[in-house]
Amino acid sequence: MILYKTFCPNCGGVVSSERLSRGLLCEKCFPYDTEDVCSLLKEGEFVRVCQLWENIRRFEDLFKEKVGASPWSIQRTWTARYFNGRSFSLIAPTGIGKTTFGLILSMFIASRGEKVYLLFPTELLCLQAYERFKEYNFTDGLLLYRSRSSDREEIKEKISKGNFNILITTTMFLYKNVDIIPKGIFSLIFVDDVDSILKTARNIDKLFLLLGLTERDISFALRYINEKRLKIDNNKDVSAETSSMAEGIKEISKKVKGSLIVSSATSRPRSSRILLLREILGFEVGHPRISIRNIEEFYEFPSNGIFEESINKIKYFGAGGLVFLSEVYSKDLENYVQLLRDSGITADLANAKSIEDFKNRKLQVLIGLASYNSPLARGLDLPEVVRYALFIGIPRFEITLRYKENPSALCTLLGNLLPWMIKRNLWDKTVLRRLSQDLSKLRSFKVPSYNDLPEDLRQTALSIRDLIESLLNNDEVLSLIENSDEIAIKLRKMGQEIEPIAVIPDISGYIQASGRTSRLYMDRLTKGLSYILVDDCKALNALKRKLSWYSEDIELREARGIDLERILRQIDEDRKRQIGNIDLKEKIKTDLVIVESPNKARTISQFFGKPSRRKLRGIDVYEIPLQDRYLAIVASKGHLVDLNKEEGIYGVIPQDGNFIPLFEVIDSSREDIIRAIREISLEVDEVFIATDPDTEGEKIAYDIYQALRPYQKNIKRTEFHEVTKRAFLEALENSREINLNLVKAQLLRRIADRWIGFEVSLYVQRKLSRSNLSAGRVQTPVLEWIVKRSREARKKLYIVKAEIDGLSVDFDFQNKKEAEEFYFGLKEIELEEISRWQEDLSVRPFNTPALLKEASITLRFSPQKTMELAQDLFEAGLITYHRTDSIRVSQVGVNVATSYIKENFGDKFIYVRTYSETGGAHECIRPTRPIDAEELFNESFLNLERLSKDHIKLYDLIFKHFIASQMRSVRVEKRKIKIKALSKEKEEEFITDIIEDGYNLIIPIHIRHLDLDRKILTVTEKKVLQRPVVNYFTYASLIEEMRSKGIGRPSTYAITVQKLFDRGYITEKYGNLLSTPLGIKVYNTIRDNQNFYNLVNEDYTRELEEQMDKVENDGELYTGYLQVLYDRIIRNLYRVSPRKSTREIRIKPEQLNVLVE
Repeated sequence: MILYKTFCPNCGGVVSSERLSRGLLCEKCFPYDTEDVCSLLKEGEFVRVCQLWENIRRFEDLFKEKVGASPWSIQRTWTARYFNGRSFSLIAPTGIGKTTFGLILSMFIASRGEKVYLLFPTELLCLQAYERFKEYNFTDGLLLYRSRSSDREEIKEKISKGNFNILITTTMFLYKNVDIIPKGIFSLIFVDDVDSILKTARNIDKLFLLLGLTERDISFALRYINEKRLKIDNNKDVSAETSSMAEGIKEISKKVKGSLIVSSATSRPRSSRILLLREILGFEVGHPRISIRNIEEFYEFPSNGIFEESINKIKYFGAGGLVFLSEVYSKDLENYVQLLRDSGITADLANAKSIEDFKNRKLQVLIGLASYNSPLARGLDLPEVVRYALFIGIPRFEITLRYKENPSALCTLLGNLLPWMIKRNLWDKTVLRRLSQDLSKLRSFKVPSYNDLPEDLRQTALSIRDLIESLLNNDEVLSLIENSDEIAIKLRKMGQEIEPIAVIPDISGYIQASGRTSRLYMDRLTKGLSYILVDDCKALNALKRKLSWYSEDIELREARGIDLERILRQIDEDRKRQIGNIDLKEKIKTDLVIVESPNKARTISQFFGKPSRRKLRGIDVYEIPLQDRYLAIVASKGHLVDLNKEEGIYGVIPQDGNFIPLFEVIDSSREDIIRAIREISLEVDEVFIATDPDTEGEKIAYDIYQALRPYQKNIKRTEFHEVTKRAFLEALENSREINLNLVKAQLLRRIADRWIGFEVSLYVQRKLSRSNLSAGRVQTPVLEWIVKRSREARKKLYIVKAEIDGLSVDFDFQNKKEAEEFYFGLKEIELEEISRWQEDLSVRPFNTPALLKEASITLRFSPQKTMELAQDLFEAGLITYHRTDSIRVSQVGVNVATSYIKENFGDKFIYVRTYSETGGAHECIRPTRPIDAEELFNESFLNLERLSKDHIKLYDLIFKHFIASQMRSVRVEKRKIKIKALSKEKEEEFITDIIEDGYNLIIPIHIRHLDLDRKILTVTEKKVLQRPVVNYFTYASLIEEMRSKGIGRPSTYAITVQKLFDRGYITEKYGNLLSTPLGIKVYNTIRDNQNFYNLVNEDYTRELEEQMDKVENDGELYTGYLQVLYDRIIRNLYRVSPRKSTREIRIKPEQLNVLVE
């Protein structure tokens, strides 16, 4: 059992997990054992929740009475949101019943004696709403204004006096007559078409006046918005949460009377006034762009010209088509329209008038460019009309590569040619290997001129340029390039010069344009057809390749042998199908998904298009409708609660042989998160807790479950190990219960950290009279290693370093005199080959310790920096979960690697290794797409503007290492050499040749070229150096030490090292980790007291880690291990009486933040 302070939903007091998990309140508020809380509860905060449920039930009864069916889940969500006092935008597909919801809700509100204002764009729609009210037998207090009615002045009089329950007018009436409409009297203002309001920006002001605000309030809010924008534009910290103006906005928000509900916008208003809705009411009106698809996608190689064949296809497909010309044919647009008209096809370029004609079936097709910015590709949403998209040519750009002047163009050209050359063995493998290495170096420099490169790299680049130029002057090579569809390079002859042209598919343009054929409409995602007339095979292959990177849902297939008539018939039947009597209450579910990180929430929401966003208690809520779900996605921002510091024994109460942790909310921002997710949970059908897949994530999920259970019965735990669309959707379909063993393991870890950390830290603080010191069960053993290693490293060896024919050899000496004698006598070195053999080398994929170690060695990143960068990459959906002990590779991972290897090196280099014997729920750290760093950060559709060069470096390291792990082993030649010089003799091994290429094509292997024809070599350079007897710890070696000795966990390695830095116990010098005088003093203080040292030494720390691992598999061990821990730490150290369950703990406030590890 766990106790939670302030978690009781009714009084805000202490309540147990046992009661919360049953949906009950604390015993003080609700001393009953029944889960029917609302029937017995008489007072307190939770009464409002009971009233909300009752209002929803009564609304559903009214809805069913008037409509003849229960409200859909999304309509129920809107109802809950209204009764929670929120203003919002209706985000839903066409035909979902937004207007019906508004009318029934208006009737419900009016029946309680409150007033409603309904706004429609036209008088015809006003009249239709009025007639529907009459059909529902509701006329009491119903007032309709019509500009041409004979009694319009009388109606205006009634409006001004408020003699109505439901007022219906056009938005134009509001614009002209806002002065006569009473202010602050409406419980609901419902805007059926917000675009009609947004046509005139000041209409937004008028809505706020009706909601009870003043002109002064609106002016203040606009000043705040402009100031905020100015700071953002100048890259200044907005600090909105603490500014006085932000507090003023909060006060203005409290003055709002009633709720504003609007349909989502399809236009893009540019006035800053639109931001008033977000700042004051907490929602945005932008219509979300939805990228889910139900499209049959084909291509054809036309036997006639593409323009002629397009005429045949349009006549065959029929009306309802969007025809997109590739950018390369942009000059032919108007001529093409005329060609269609001359062929008897009604067609026009897309504009406001032609779109209206198309909607009314006066045009068969609309014409536009296949470009992301094309209005035809972006702004059209007519699911009942659009049936197919026809592409004239592959959507693409063609860019001339001026590689002779620009090194970036050289990289693009070489990057396209090199994989093809490797696969076809078109050159000497040593040259290709060197080119691959040189290309990696060049790509890190984005400069416009060769003169801007460092001198050594400039010479390399110029050599490659000359090599490419000689290739392009070779007729045989030119023929191969021209005829290869694998290379996205075309060649154009300009006089005597050959000009290479990069063929770049417009993937965003294709996805946007084809997506017009499949839209959410009523109860379904409409079926569509996308058909490409191919004009360039190179462009087709490039498009197919990049589409596979972007989405697993898109598959371009050749049309040959496909039954197009059947597909067209399905498309037409789909558009004729009506909802009828289908009960969709269960079909379209509303879900709340809770993740840990705001970045992850944003990334997930963008898998399905551009989400709508609203603010709830300062928390971002991302919302987007799918085919069968309506998702709201929020972030918990990690842990919501932590152990209390003052009560019990550092937040744990021993009682009757049990140990009851007492948790409290971490801070006020977490209190806002809890309130926000509780409110949203009241709106939805189910909650998915998708915190990270580890013990910390499980404990966070458990706490969230307890916080929400009284509000929502349908709560599920789900997890995903990579932030991808596929993994996310699979996680929703494969939810589970919370794993209590993992929760108990985390509790044991947290309590051990608290008890040991507090006891030892307080002791150190008292002994050294410093309140900012700390110690802990993981950081102290690590500190001990560094202190001891620093001490040993002060002892020095003397080294004579000699250079012979490019080979560096070290000879060790215990004292300086011996080293100097050897130095002066050293003239030559004898080399003798002892043995020679061949060996196969392979690499394993990264887990956390291996990544931290390699990033430290290769990139000079600290563990903390590596983990922060990896966290960003994970949340951006680029790599799998980065806190893992496992090196297992899933089938998805295998597919990522094999597709990349096949594309870039050929099938023969694929060698799958799954490491399945390593087991575990996690897998290795790997990329989620078969895209290398160069390609990835050139792709605009991936929205990676938040990532830095260091992110790219780390991604590159992870990507190459993983791909290498799935490649053929490298067969190398190794030699063991005996090295003799004067009295010294030693043996060393070297890799001297590559016999057969493998992973070295992506991760180079250093080769030693030894000339053993000469046995005795003259020393060309020599020097005497000093070196520690043992090396200082580096980040890499320290992480390896923690891993090998079982101290800490992958998730805590970086945090532990950083904590030692933060406390001033260690420092870094030339990449080495050294103990400071303070660190030595703290360690000695602990070491001198055996009782305390026994709590934080390496052996006991390892023993505790093993216990925690056992609890993960058997939760029954939890209480027993805690009892042993209690006896050892608390009872033995302080001789606490067995009869006492608690003791008074006195800790200064300034000590609290440093006591816990």
